Amino acid sequence: MVYANGWFTGAKTPEDFAKKAKEAASCGFKALKFDPFGKSYMGISNKELMYSIDKVQAVRDAIGEDIEILIEAHGRFNVPAAIKIGKELEKIDNIKWFEEPLPPDNIEALKRVKKQSRVPIAVGERMYKRKAFINLLSANTADIIQPDVSHAEGISELKKIGSIAEGMYIPFSPHNPSGPVACGATLQLAAFLPNFNIFEFMATDISCRDKLTTEDLILEDGYLVIPDRPGLGIELKEENLSKYPYEPVMLKHYKGMTLFLREPKAPLDNNLCLSSGIYNPQDLARNPCC
Repeated sequence: MVYANGWFTGAKTPEDFAKKAKEAASCGFKALKFDPFGKSYMGISNKELMYSIDKVQAVRDAIGEDIEILIEAHGRFNVPAAIKIGKELEKIDNIKWFEEPLPPDNIEALKRVKKQSRVPIAVGERMYKRKAFINLLSANTADIIQPDVSHAEGISELKKIGSIAEGMYIPFSPHNPSGPVACGATLQLAAFLPNFNIFEFMATDISCRDKLTTEDLILEDGYLVIPDRPGLGIELKEENLSKYPYEPVMLKHYKGMTLFLREPKAPLDNNLCLSSGIYNPQDLARNPCC
């Protein structure tokens, strides 16, 4: 199954989030992830927390009980704030996980949060190699692990990390907000790891995505169809790569810009979802519907 990220681009108020959640659900997604916490960093005031929870509740009310909600914190809270947030999230039905409540460098601190959270804790996108995940899992500090194929040394290493987690009965849900090459590699992991749980996919992306590879993914009933073409199922359009050089960008959540994970000026009101619930991400990249 797939969960959508980036569907909330431009939303600010609970009403905005509710509207965009309905749009994402109409695209065929069965799970939605978002960061409702605005500019809060390390601590969070009661006012900010209640406003954040209002956003989550508005999404739940808008999409009903059948679509799962995943809450992202981008690893930016301290222990007391993370515990306080977790207690409030418990009051909302069917929260699949609370992702990265703390910075990723202190397992003992994470253990304190996990012990006091009834909402499952998902972590691992900024961890490297299997040793880090062995330490994490051995300390009983994660309910779901999220290694990133671009960070944790590729498909072979993630396969080993996933197998270790399988032996501990821990779901494996790799971090995947990246481009088509990482997405293709992560889909191959989904094909053969028995504890693969849910797949992350960006509902909106930069407008040049379809110009870089032959990616052609299809969403059917909340699931991505895994390509059966050779390799990762895609080919690079090498003739276009030099047109889009790398540009370093400050992480947007440190600037309070998590509402604009992708291009703020991209059209946000074009719903290209077909009535069958099948869509082409290349079209969504050009004209985001969510």
